[in-house]
Amino acid sequence: MEKNDFIFENQDLSDKSFSHLLEGAFINCKFGINSFLNARLQDVVFKKCVFDEISFKNCRLQNITFENCSFRNVNFSLIDPSFFSIKIFNSSLIYCNFSDLVMKKSSFRSSCLKECFFTNTKLSESDFRGADLNGTLFHNSDLSKSDFTGALNYSIDFKTNNIKKCVFSHPEVLKLLTFLDIIIK
Repeated sequence: MEKNDFIFENQDLSDKSFSHLLEGAFINCKFGINSFLNARLQDVVFKKCVFDEISFKNCRLQNITFENCSFRNVNFSLIDPSFFSIKIFNSSLIYCNFSDLVMKKSSFRSSCLKECFFTNTKLSESDFRGADLNGTLFHNSDLSKSDFTGALNYSIDFKTNNIKKCVFSHPEVLKLLTFLDIIIK
């Protein structure tokens, strides 16, 4: 389905497939596994939407905003990496994979990321303020200049990740010391 300047509201779109979407919004919608295969999305806002086991394979996501959305078992690493810019706010992400992507200046502000994966991911200058990162893995990723102010439950090994000039809050920043195999009294 091709659409420009559109709004879909309160719809189950699990059986729909989108190919080219420009400047529009989805509000309180549900999507199926094949909804976005090979799709081109630009300047699209998703609010209160559900993405369960969605495949974004070969999808282009440019200037996409997700607000109050729910993601479960979504593999973002299959996205076309040359056309990928997203902002995620107040959303729930469970078992999502963001590996091998360039995501500079992305936002996950005030979101809950549970057991997500960021391996070989370029996240410099990203916004994790107020995020809950319980069980989320960062490995061999560039987090330089990212903001973790007010973030909780992160586990970031500074020996395998670039955290240069990151901003962290006290006392949560002390969790960075767990990878030093030291005892703090």
